[in-house]
Amino acid sequence: MKKLIVGLLLLLSCNHSPKNTKPSVLVTVPPYVYFIKEIAGSVVDVEVLVPPGANPHIYEPSPKQVQAMAKVQIWFRLGESIEKKILTVLREQNCELQDVNLTQGIDLLSSHDHV
Repeated sequence: MKKLIVGLLLLLSCNHSPKNTKPSVLVTVPPYVYFIKEIAGSVVDVEVLVPPGANPHIYEPSPKQVQAMAKVQIWFRLGESIEKKILTVLREQNCELQDVNLTQGIDLLSSHDHV
């Protein structure tokens, strides 16, 4: 949560967009839209990589969707395998993209740890 707040503060403080344009934020899954909106309110536009109801482990966006996502300023990602491939493409199209891996520094449970 701390990374989310710091990332949004950086985005809002460094916004060089015209006054009538909101910065765009990308999140991987729909539940994170809630956190962004609670922290930033209506100051940013939020885009979602994986639409509601889709499986984030196998979802692949269309080229048109990836092109639209290339315009975002910051991406709060979760470390899903699909993100690596898309991050490479987005960075090629938008060298100023800031990406924040929300799982960095967190010990995640593997599927073998569940009983």
